[in-house]
Amino acid sequence: MVKPMKNIFFLIIIIQISLAMGQNRKERIVLDFLDARYSGNVVMLKSLSSPDFIYFNTPYVGLGITTEWKHDSLFIKNISEESPVYNRLHQDDHILEINHSLVSQKVIGKEIPFIGPIGKSIQLIVQSSDSSNFIEYQGALDLIQKKQGLGQFLDHIQSFSSLWESSELQNVSYFSKRNNIVISYNWIGNKEGESVQYTFSTIEIYEINPINITVKSIQSQWSERQLLDQIKGTP
Repeated sequence: MVKPMKNIFFLIIIIQISLAMGQNRKERIVLDFLDARYSGNVVMLKSLSSPDFIYFNTPYVGLGITTEWKHDSLFIKNISEESPVYNRLHQDDHILEINHSLVSQKVIGKEIPFIGPIGKSIQLIVQSSDSSNFIEYQGALDLIQKKQGLGQFLDHIQSFSSLWESSELQNVSYFSKRNNIVISYNWIGNKEGESVQYTFSTIEIYEINPINITVKSIQSQWSERQLLDQIKGTP
């Protein structure tokens, strides 16, 4: 005998209530934070975040700079505040020489000079963007972990969410211990007018402020790519 659909409906309600009861308040805050984050709801994100919120990007071994090739030359596009060259080099500086070799598109195409293990020596000759002065930098690759305060994080979320027509989270799992919650998930998104899907997987550690139960910090964790890039940059 087939049971009435009404009984099935009530069973679903009971299961949903049981799942909700199984989550403590800190875990629910993190799940709400994720929903707001990937739907671009910055108002809710702000209400769920501590005023001293910090987002720690995935740590990366490098020099903390990004470059771009334009006008047949290599220029500095951006420098992280955590970079060892932050106060010495600047955006739009022209990189002329890397490790005693003149920069050319042919050379850059064959190797990526700013990846490798911690301590790998780096030598640069740079022409300043605001003068004809030349700067020589001698240093080494280091572990760089870019940080974002609440304002920067919300701006990034707003920009990121505007790229996607639709997105969803899959395979969300988590466990908590005291004020830390470790969560893993897959993100899948589609751009407007495109049939292809974009995706990434991540593990993050959320630190909860125990006083007002808000998100105090997020640590994005190390990935295999970071290790592979270190190996790739080793002679």
